[in-house]
Formats: sequence, structure tokens, C-alpha cells
Amino acid sequence: MSRTPIVLALLFTCLLGAAPALNAEDIVTEPILTFGHTYPVRSVAFSPDGTKVLTGGYDSTARLWNAATGAHIRTFTGHTDVLFSVAYSPDGTTVLTGSRDNTARLWVAATGAHIRTFTGHTAEVRSVAYSPDGTKVLTGSWDGTARLWDAATGAHIRTFAGVRSVAFSPNGTKVLTAANDTTPRLWDAATGAHILTFTGHTDTVFSVAFSPDGTKVLTGSNDKTARLWDADTGAHILTFTGHTSPVNSVAYSPDGTTVLTGTDPPDCTARQWNALTGAHIRTFSGHTSVESVAYSPDGTKVLTGGDTTARLWWCTNPSTLSVLSVPYSGIYLAGTHWGMTPYESPQDVILSAQLWVSRDSVPYNFAYWKINGVVQEPRQTDIQFHVESDTTVEVVYRRMPGDANEDCYVNILDMIFVRNRMGQDTSTGDNWKADVNSDGRINILDLIFVRNRLGARCQ
Repeated sequence: MSRTPIVLALLFTCLLGAAPALNAEDIVTEPILTFGHTYPVRSVAFSPDGTKVLTGGYDSTARLWNAATGAHIRTFTGHTDVLFSVAYSPDGTTVLTGSRDNTARLWVAATGAHIRTFTGHTAEVRSVAYSPDGTKVLTGSWDGTARLWDAATGAHIRTFAGVRSVAFSPNGTKVLTAANDTTPRLWDAATGAHILTFTGHTDTVFSVAFSPDGTKVLTGSNDKTARLWDADTGAHILTFTGHTSPVNSVAYSPDGTTVLTGTDPPDCTARQWNALTGAHIRTFSGHTSVESVAYSPDGTKVLTGGDTTARLWWCTNPSTLSVLSVPYSGIYLAGTHWGMTPYESPQDVILSAQLWVSRDSVPYNFAYWKINGVVQEPRQTDIQFHVESDTTVEVVYRRMPGDANEDCYVNILDMIFVRNRMGQDTSTGDNWKADVNSDGRINILDLIFVRNRLGARCQ
């Protein structure tokens, strides 16, 4: 019998340390990209494949953007007032919007064409969501109801109590709502029957979400906290504390290990937290208000919306592979030749990168170029730039998540690598590699991070 389950069972009984105090290393101030509206952004979402970003705001439009370059793709026009909520269908073919004009609307994602309008609410539509199979849509309104609709026909199916935020369970059997009070509620999607009430917040609940496996519920409130609950019993699990303003929006990472929160002034930040312990991981700072947050489908980035912008951020730490001072007769990045020919400065130079940058024969996921500290647009693997004598070139890469020993596979060897360094200082030797969840510590959470990615490989 394998000893691995026994070892893991023992490690899971370890006591975890308290959340560290917020420090400069926890704060991220430089987004990857910024997407601009002419008025405040109220809602953000990713396309299912992560290649596009959808935003909606006070200018009564929803806008679609290229997630790699920041380029505007199209605008969805037709609402007559503020857009409070946007969502992408599970198959990526349609988008859904909810507005202060008391309607929700369905659109063709590829063309921006209007498909249908869901009418019946008597006040602004604050939240919209698709069922996991895309056959139904859910809307939450200031009229005190949440309504379920047939996505194909627009027919109204049933009504629940709900105002500010709505969500489907991952299996589509339950509906989660936040009304204009302190208690989110869980409903049977098929019958409309009330199942559970989550009691514990001390002020209005603004946002709700399910964990990816459907076993937990995440809520954000005007009481300046986010809370985690058992979806089967309604029991409170833990509270995420640290914000100094109301929590407007919450999101769960695709792998269920972290959660994201966004807040009003004066806090104006989005924060990432460990979903198992409640420990703070990092803060995304720069907005003057954060109204909406979302994770990319692969969990490597987060999207925040507020003020007049939406911003894209790395939610794990990118690293600099090499800083190159030019001129060179040939550029080598950690032993890999990048094809720069001899020249006399100044000169135009072309560098060509691979998707996976090699360092000591270990593949690294290429992220983007920097020239003299400036991130280059678009973030492509081939780049042309003009060289002066004081030019510096950087390539920023990302390690494959969970590959602690850097052998291009996530397996039991990575768990052993982490286990052997648990509790040690991340600044000593190669211990930093064992901090696979980038929270500055090596503990059981890193083992869980690896476990959840077992079987992954670079290519």
C-alpha cells in the first residue's frame, strides 16, 4: 500500500499560522492591462476561454476587449441606463447584461447583435447569471425578486426573493440570492423552494458566489467582511477580515484555493485570500473604487472593475528571468540564443521568444517583454524595438503552477520537495521554489496547491 495518503493525512493535521500583517511585498500596484470606459465600470467578466474581457458600466454599454492586448473588440449598445451586471455564457457564444432600465438583454458575443430582452422586473436589474448548461438565465432586481428565464425563448419560469446578487450552483440545481438584508438564501432551482438561510452578517449582503465544487458559499457585505459558509448546512466556516470599506464583490478561484474581494472608498482595493484559512495573500491597489472582481478561467489572473477602468492583474508572482544590457553581438537568455545579430547602436532589433522560455533546460511560461522597464504591447513572443546604448531588455516569465522542483511535471516529487522545506525561510537557498502558492510561507497550503495540480505538465 502506498504511504502517500498516510503522509498527506498526517500533514493535514498540522496547525496553520495566523495571517501575516500587510506589508509592501503583499501589495500589487502595476496591472498587466487597463481597459477604459468613459464612465465608472460596474461589472466585469472573462470569456470561458480567457481570451476576452467583458465590462459594463455607467455609460449604458457593455464592451468586449482582447485579454492579451487590451484592444477594444466591440460595444454592445441598446440599454438606456447604467449596466450593473455582465456575464458570459458557458459556451462563449452569448453575453448577458442587466441594467437600471429594468431589463436584462442577451447578445451575440461574436457580432454584438441583440438577441432578446427579458422584461418583467419593475426596478433596476442588479445581477445576472447563466445556468451551467447555458439554457437558463437568472436575474436579480431592486424590485425584491430574482427571476429564472428560458435563455432560448425569454419565457419567465419562476421567481425567487432576491435583489443585489444572484448565482447558480455549479451543478445548476440550486440558486443563491442576496436580498436587501443581511441574509443570503439558497433555493431549489427546479421548484423554487427555499432551502437555507445564511445568518451572520451584520449589514446588507452585496455579493454571493459558490465554490467550484458547490460545497461552500462566499458572501460579501456592507459590514466590511466576506464570509464563507457550508452550502449544505448553512454553517459559518470563516470570515475574511481586513477591508476598511464595504465588500462590493466576491469571487472564487477556479481551483477553490483562494477567493477575491473588492471594496468601496476609502479602501478602494481588491484582495486575495486563502480560502482554507482566511489568511490574506495579496492586495491589488490603484483603483479609486472596486465594484466587481473575477478570476481568469485558468486562475492565473484577476480582473477588477471600478472608477472608469477595468484592470487585469497577475494573481501569482511573475518573475524576471534575465535582464540584458545591450549592445551584444548575440543575446543569450540563460543559455538560450535569441537570434540578435551584431550591430552598431542605435539599430532596430527583432527578438523572437518561444512560448516556453528555457532556463537550465527547464521550461518557463513566457509572459511578456519589458524594454527599459516598460511592458510592451502586445504581449507577444516576437518583438521589434529600437536599441540605444542604454537599453535594457527583460523577459518576464511564469513558472508552471505547482512544479516546485522544476522538472516540467507536477507529481509526488513536487510534494516531497515542498514537504522537506515546510516551515523553512523562503529566502534561503532554493526554498522559494517550495512556496508554490506565493504567500511567503511554506506550509500545508503549498502541499494542497500541488495536490490540486497533480498530473499537469508543461506541454
